[in-house]
Amino acid sequence: MPTSNRFSANPAALALGVAVLAALVLRFYHLDSCPLWWDEILVPLNAQYGFASVIERALRCDFHPPYFTLLGTLFLGLGTSELALRLIPALCGVALVASVGRYFAPLFGQGPSLVAASLLAVSAMNLFVSRSVRPYALIVLFSCMAFGFLLRYLKGGARRDGLALLTCNLGFVLFHFSGLIILFAQLCVFLFWRLAYDRRTNWSEGIAAAGFGVLVAGLLAPFFLAHVAGFAAPAQATMAATFLECLKNIANGLGPATMFPKDLSFHSSLAVSSSLIVCIVVGMFRSYRVDRRLTLACLIYIATPIVVLTLKRYASYFNPWHVLFLSPVLLLFAATGLCALLEKATKSPTVGPAAAIVIALAGTVYFFTANSAVFSKQYHYTASYQPLAQAAGRYIDPKAVTVFSDGSLADCIGWYTKQYAVPDPFTHSPDLAANTPVDVTFVSFGDFAHFGATEQEFLQYFGPPASVAAVPITPLQPLTRYSFHYPHSPLPALAELPTTRTLTSAPRELFSQASRLHNVTLHPYFEKGVRVLDPARPGIVEYEFACADAQKAPSLLAGSLSYRNAAAGGRLTAACAFDDEPLTPVVVSAGPDGSTRKSFLLVRKAPYSRLRLRLQLDNPTPPAGMTGPSMDTLQWTGLTLYANDVATERFISSSLVIDTTLGALEHDGTTAYRWASGPATRFQFTLSAPEPITIEAACNNPIPGQGVAYVLNGAPIASAKDLPAQPWLAGFTEQTITALGQAGENVLELRFDKWNQQPDSPQATFAPKDGRPLAAACTVLRINRQQPPAQTPDSPSE
Repeated sequence: MPTSNRFSANPAALALGVAVLAALVLRFYHLDSCPLWWDEILVPLNAQYGFASVIERALRCDFHPPYFTLLGTLFLGLGTSELALRLIPALCGVALVASVGRYFAPLFGQGPSLVAASLLAVSAMNLFVSRSVRPYALIVLFSCMAFGFLLRYLKGGARRDGLALLTCNLGFVLFHFSGLIILFAQLCVFLFWRLAYDRRTNWSEGIAAAGFGVLVAGLLAPFFLAHVAGFAAPAQATMAATFLECLKNIANGLGPATMFPKDLSFHSSLAVSSSLIVCIVVGMFRSYRVDRRLTLACLIYIATPIVVLTLKRYASYFNPWHVLFLSPVLLLFAATGLCALLEKATKSPTVGPAAAIVIALAGTVYFFTANSAVFSKQYHYTASYQPLAQAAGRYIDPKAVTVFSDGSLADCIGWYTKQYAVPDPFTHSPDLAANTPVDVTFVSFGDFAHFGATEQEFLQYFGPPASVAAVPITPLQPLTRYSFHYPHSPLPALAELPTTRTLTSAPRELFSQASRLHNVTLHPYFEKGVRVLDPARPGIVEYEFACADAQKAPSLLAGSLSYRNAAAGGRLTAACAFDDEPLTPVVVSAGPDGSTRKSFLLVRKAPYSRLRLRLQLDNPTPPAGMTGPSMDTLQWTGLTLYANDVATERFISSSLVIDTTLGALEHDGTTAYRWASGPATRFQFTLSAPEPITIEAACNNPIPGQGVAYVLNGAPIASAKDLPAQPWLAGFTEQTITALGQAGENVLELRFDKWNQQPDSPQATFAPKDGRPLAAACTVLRINRQQPPAQTPDSPSE
């Protein structure tokens, strides 16, 4: 394949020096001027939490191997500046230019290798990845060196070339799963060479390849298998569309393309693309005439990834850097063609070094003039974290509770705020005095998350804002600050028993009714619950209930706590205190907890005039997420509290903690009732051993011909058929049932034959304007153990 070997050392050395100098200047000029963008900041953001967190993140949520992020700990050892973090990729970009110009000369000729080195020096995509805290500069460098060692080994190189090949393969295959495609392309080249030409077997090669394969499989298999469902999911693109996308991405990764910061796209001009294609085609033919075997090996190396990606119909997150490892070989072909054309036109065998110098200098001038956006702060389409962090004081009030519309974006900005502010305003919780107004700042990064699809829906949820201000910090990221002021509104007294109180994480109720808030904020997605802000400290929400007169004794409190506690280490504690007595835990959830709701029962034998309820969230070791600790795994979303005198209680058991689908307490004058719904209303409770239970019910039936069956743990224990419609809350079907409960979980169901809005029985509908499947209004429905254990004055059951 060499076009000429008659160059003197000085022109070649000068040309290589100019190419390396151009690469050095382009990769290090203002290297720290561009803030880290999304893909970059994920590396230091997660590397700071250590080895175990990085591994956990790769297994839980990141479909990339963890090894480049682990390498990020080395970057952090150099410092936290953009220059320190990007130093190694930038050096790899320079090393790529030097290695192609120096070590590929014996394979492709000195002139083409120098021209290819210069083309790589001014390749926009290679420049881009070399100035990014991402693995692609390392992948391109080490895959290029590995391919060079593979060719040298196949052409009769020494064993050290084979060892260098395996070492270089380790230098890229662990950083990205695309490295497996590169290894497969190497295997195809190796098999082609051995089967088509050498026709020999070398057992040492097989042993070395097998050992290397076992090593790579052991290091990558856990992370690949953790996301294999995503990798195996059928693609939406056609093979033709994927093939064209491959070609487009390959083309955009070769030349000095124009960078468009808005959508992070690279587009070469038609003239540049056409010229490169012509040179590549000419270079392939020229190379084929000189060294057929080497040319076919290179073509197989180029074609294999394209075929694999096309057959897979890979189209998700497909960008030029994913196939950038092909750029050195393609540019070597382009350089071979260019040198052939120039030698033919000039009749000069030394045209290669001269062309390399011209390309390196012209490309450098191009980037400093026509395409200087590469050095601009607006280079990256999400490069807004640094200016947003520097201006945090313009949209974060240190005396207010802060809620962000995008927690991941807040984490990224928080990486920079840690560099500029102590304490970090993104994890600093104001020390709010008890029973005082609460100020809340909602920071919208262009949307309202799950708090509302529109601003109108959002404000219906949060209430009217005290002020709204657009904060123009960076044109790349819209930011609007909504300020809310919630005066403290004491909860209604626990009077006129029985009574029910519902506490939720909805902002208007939470921030106005809570008597104390500490180290908490709202999670913006899905459950929209209360979560811990700083994992190093507990999050606390407290409520106080006053009683107009001391509650009669004995009395009971029954509650149902809604929450999420999905990871190990999370702990949610609900505790009650009467008057000035110490807090008593009534619910404790230790993660991982598969439940989303827990009930409690508290029987109080002494009177009281004030009840304090504390919810404490401890999340010291949250699991790893995409942008650091995943704080959403522990959330409190709501609590329903029911209070009554034991003597007059008709619904709540005084001896069992029961979860039920029975409707909420309603009143009609002086009569309290709860709706049982069809087709079945459930009651769940737990017994430590088999023992008798008593079920008492008094139900008002509004539907003619109603039937109801009482079913305990799947076995019928009582029933009533063809019940007449009864006057509203004036006639009742009363039953007292004794049955044997089982050890462990018990389920009692009231199964109804008819109910309101029953699809196949329209005559059963008695309340057409009420969409609930109402079946019977119960004024008594309680379950008790026949011999309940003795209760201390404030002993809880859970």
